[in-house]
Amino acid sequence: PDVKTGLVLVKESSRGNKRLVAYALSESESPSEPSAIKTYLQKKLPAFMLPSSFLWLEKFPLTPNGKLDETALPDVENLRLEKQTAPRTETEKSIVDIFCELLEVEEVGIDENFFELGGHSLLATQLIARIATSFEVELTIVDLFEAESVESLSQLVTQRQHRETLAALTEKPAAPADEE
Repeated sequence: PDVKTGLVLVKESSRGNKRLVAYALSESESPSEPSAIKTYLQKKLPAFMLPSSFLWLEKFPLTPNGKLDETALPDVENLRLEKQTAPRTETEKSIVDIFCELLEVEEVGIDENFFELGGHSLLATQLIARIATSFEVELTIVDLFEAESVESLSQLVTQRQHRETLAALTEKPAAPADEE
């Protein structure tokens, strides 16, 4: 990747959840997509060391003493909100609400990745349990890794609901026992 200089900080939410946020300067005028950087880093680092958010900067903000001014770094959350796709269905809306509560964010677009927003294994188990309770479907952690966005989870939930409804409708009632 064309990273000239990089910086990763631990950002903490009001509830104490921590996540890694990466800021970088590019060597080229058209920097790589954050997903390309993440793919590269996945080959080099263990999962717990991967930043959940990535942001390109033109320059790092400095204090008058020439040190990094962390307080002047852009808020990744505000930049993310600019390009969100709103929920279109009641299922997507419900899953967005669950994402927001667990990840402690104001809003989530339907195409955003749970893990890229700061989700981790403990939150993933909570997410699966909340979805299972809300929609009365069975999901596994593997399902979450295969359907990481609100949109794909919504499709999976709808598919499982239809499958379970169909199974219930086609289930044959037990034959009455013969009386002798």
